[in-house]
Amino acid sequence: MRLERQGREVPLIISFDGFAPGYPRVLPWPERLKAHAMEFASLARDERKEYLAARLHNLRSRVRHLMGRGKEEMEDVPFADTHMNERLENSWANHMQARRAYRTTAVSSAGVLLIRAEIPERWAATTMLDPLYGWQDRVSGPITAVTAPGDHLSVMTLQNQELIVNAITQRVDEWLKSRKR
Repeated sequence: MRLERQGREVPLIISFDGFAPGYPRVLPWPERLKAHAMEFASLARDERKEYLAARLHNLRSRVRHLMGRGKEEMEDVPFADTHMNERLENSWANHMQARRAYRTTAVSSAGVLLIRAEIPERWAATTMLDPLYGWQDRVSGPITAVTAPGDHLSVMTLQNQELIVNAITQRVDEWLKSRKR
């Protein structure tokens, strides 16, 4: 990856319930439409309206990003002042633009510590069957997966703090021991 190409050592990538670049694989259009139709049909009547609203929001978001108006997608942070909200909006828009544009086939020599949510993300128009979130295709080092209680949004809560700190400490200690040899 970029740091390794610059001659820097990257012993460990820590992923907080994050997918490797290129994962999950988005299904081709006909399969995507079928997956969305099947998902929609499986929902209760009151859930269908929410599903359609979410799909419309996703489409609107993509169009805004393509038009260079991605920062409009982020809601203001209640405790932030106007200047901070503007910086957060710009940062978020840049992050989303980079995320959508990033493509790589590079393989890092690093290992990965994957802190994954107990309740996995589920997206109808993708293939998401890999418990390692595609990392085995992007690194040649060891992959350690630690499962944190909750869903994606609760991985970084205080209830998981000890689990995460212990997992990181263990991997860093292992790396330090390997360097002494």
